[in-house]
Parts: sequence; structure tokens; C-alpha cells
Amino acid sequence: MDVFSRIISLSGPPDMPPYADPPRSNVEFFFDAGTDESVNYFRVAREMRRRGYRVTHAFGFRNHGHTLESYDHVGQ
Repeated sequence: MDVFSRIISLSGPPDMPPYADPPRSNVEFFFDAGTDESVNYFRVAREMRRRGYRVTHAFGFRNHGHTLESYDHVGQ
């Protein structure tokens, strides 16, 4: 979190908190998840926000997979 201002998770929610550094106002977590993994992302995002982290969770109506459409969405 000393280097990057946006941390992206694409394939399964991170194992955090409490394992991350303390929240910083200039760092945002971005979760991009489809229908099959969003259950855990909703839980992790809610807990991280409660602890003061900036979190955006983009829920997509698609299954998990590596597609150009998914990568383009993250790049936007």
C-alpha cells in the first residue's frame, strides 16, 4: 500500500482483513467478480468498509473466466 493507489482483485476475494496494512485515504481496493465468487466478495467488502478501507465491488452477471471483456472492464 506504500506503492499503489488501487489494488485490484479479480479471482477470489483476498484473505483480509485483518491481514492488510491499516486503511489509507489514498488507497482503494477494487473487486471485480462474477456470480460464482461474489458471495465472498460481498462479505469481505462489507468488513473492509467497516474497518475504514475504501472498497469498490463491481458485480458482473457473468461466470468466472478469463475474457477480453473482463480485462477491458478492469482497465476502465
